[in-house]
Amino acid sequence: MRTIKIIATLSLFLGLFGVPGCGLDPCGGDLPDPLPFFDIEDMRVKVSKEDPFRVDIVNEDTLLYSALRDFQIRFGVNYVAQHQPFNPLPLMLPFTTSSFACSPIPGGYEGSKEEILTDISITTLFDYDDDHPTGSSINDLFEIDQLHATSTANLPVDSFLIEQTKPIVDKNLLLYLSQAPAENGDVAFRIKVEFSTGEVYEDETPQFWLIK
Repeated sequence: MRTIKIIATLSLFLGLFGVPGCGLDPCGGDLPDPLPFFDIEDMRVKVSKEDPFRVDIVNEDTLLYSALRDFQIRFGVNYVAQHQPFNPLPLMLPFTTSSFACSPIPGGYEGSKEEILTDISITTLFDYDDDHPTGSSINDLFEIDQLHATSTANLPVDSFLIEQTKPIVDKNLLLYLSQAPAENGDVAFRIKVEFSTGEVYEDETPQFWLIK
C-alpha cells in the first residue's frame, strides 16, 4: 500500500510540474527554426598569451616565446540565432541539473553553405630567421588546430589546406607558431585567407617584442 501511495504521489507531482526536457516551446511555438548556415563577411586576427590565462596581445607587448599561446583567425559572419525549444519548470528542484535543460542553438550551426577554404597565406613583417626574412612566407612555421577532425593532432597549414574539400564549419581558426625566432625582436604577421567563392580577407597581427 505504501508503494502505491508513493507512485501516485510521484505521478501527480510530474503531472503538475512536468519532466524537464526539450519538448515544449516556452514562447508558444511561434519561434522559427534556427538558420543553419553562416556567410563570412569579414575577418580579424588576434594573438593570445598565457598570463596566466588567455590574454590578447596588443601592440608593443613583450613576451617570451614560451608564453605565446595561439593566433586566432576570427570570421565575422551573418546569421540569425534562435532558441531551441525547451520545457521550463515552474519550480527548480534540488535534484534538477542543467543536464535536463536544452541549450540555445546558435545560428550558423552547420557552418558556411558554400565557402570552402582554399588558401591561408602568412607573411612575416620582420626578419624572423635566416629562412624567413621580412616580406616572406612563414606558412611552414605555423600549425593549425583541426577543430572538427577525428584526429587531435595539429597539421601544418599547407597540409591542412589540402584536406579542405567542404565548406568551412568553424567561425574561428587557431594557429600555433612552432618555432622561436632566431633573435629577440619585433614580430608581426599579415594573414590572408581566400575562399572558393572568390572572397579574400586580410588582417595583420599586433606588433610585439618576442623573446626566444
